[in-house]
Amino acid sequence: MLMQLRCIRSTVRSLLGVWLTFALFITFATWTAKMLVVDSVGGGIDEYGVTKTFPDVTETTWKLFVMITTCNYPDVMMPAYQTSRFTFFFFGAVLIFGNWFLLNLILAIVNAAYTTQKAQEEEALQELRRSSLEKAFDLMDEDGDGIISREEIEQASCR
Repeated sequence: MLMQLRCIRSTVRSLLGVWLTFALFITFATWTAKMLVVDSVGGGIDEYGVTKTFPDVTETTWKLFVMITTCNYPDVMMPAYQTSRFTFFFFGAVLIFGNWFLLNLILAIVNAAYTTQKAQEEEALQELRRSSLEKAFDLMDEDGDGIISREEIEQASCR
């Protein structure tokens, strides 16, 4: 359990910069969506004058996050896309950078941190195994000559 917590702690430390970059990207994409999609093309305004695609900043942030992290981006994109075909460039840029670059970068960092932690654990296990074998050898080698004789093995097995 302690090793897993140590692994999680080192992974989180490695991911802080990427998470900050991801949050800044979502914030920038939200701002861009509110400026470009809603203001210029209406973002799919319904009969009551409310934008269907990005009604407010919180909803816009959530929808862009969902669009990047899951595969239901057409649900987010289609109302604005039906109003103006040029919104494809915005949604395409957000998907390409967010999904194909940032999420893969996050996965690569998690994988690298996990691999490093597993290598450190394996090295610590090998060191523990080596030191335990040395202690066992020292206990069996009673005369200290660096060789375990047949008599020393018999004495150790009788104890």
